[in-house]
Amino acid sequence: TSDPGKAQLESDAESAYAWTVNGQERTLSYDSLHMAIKVDGKLSTDITMSAKRYAKLQDDGTIADVDLANAPERMRTALADTFNTPLAKLTVDANGQEVEGSRTILAVRAGKALVDNGALISSTLMHAPFFIDKKEWQAPAAISIGGSNTTQGTLTYTQIADENRLPTFTVTGTLLRDAVTKPGSPFTDKNFKQVVKGKQSYDPALGEWVAATWSIDNSFEVFKNDKRVGGTTGTIKVEFHKAEPDEK
Repeated sequence: TSDPGKAQLESDAESAYAWTVNGQERTLSYDSLHMAIKVDGKLSTDITMSAKRYAKLQDDGTIADVDLANAPERMRTALADTFNTPLAKLTVDANGQEVEGSRTILAVRAGKALVDNGALISSTLMHAPFFIDKKEWQAPAAISIGGSNTTQGTLTYTQIADENRLPTFTVTGTLLRDAVTKPGSPFTDKNFKQVVKGKQSYDPALGEWVAATWSIDNSFEVFKNDKRVGGTTGTIKVEFHKAEPDEK
């Protein structure tokens, strides 16, 4: 919900990505993206992208759906730069903790725009370190809030009863950001707060987290010339699962 006016905003985002493992090195690629937005119950945005397809809601309510074979050259290049191609790589230690300073951006052009707008940050969120000899631990976390901006904080992982015969943990914590001002904008978003509550399951055989459900209570305020002119509160529901080959 956004004030003033109390507009109701609903958004649904889905991404299919892969981390290719080579020893301690992880390389990120994306298979597809989908974003849909409703304002006061009316669908205003609906976009699906993959290496083979680009579909977008038009002003008249129809969907312009273009497959790769019929796409303009510029679109074909953008999709090839973005999907099914290496975008970034990083190194992790024996517990899966990212090694500081190990990130390398491999993406170019449209793919780099995707990375710069939070794709790499979002694709590391569900891949916290795992400590086989601990029942509880903490790990740093960051959530994308647009562009390269993030909230940051610490998440606590606490073991509970197994689910589907997999070690399962509650995930709790609060991520914060003081302020974000977009270049050329008179507005400043302040006092970001994201409270995470959820659970997550790990597959020791794969050495990877494979399922999660989170609820994130989200809020921030909007200021112009140091005067509060609005704000947003809401809940983000996050579902994560390891995709089978026929799901991609």
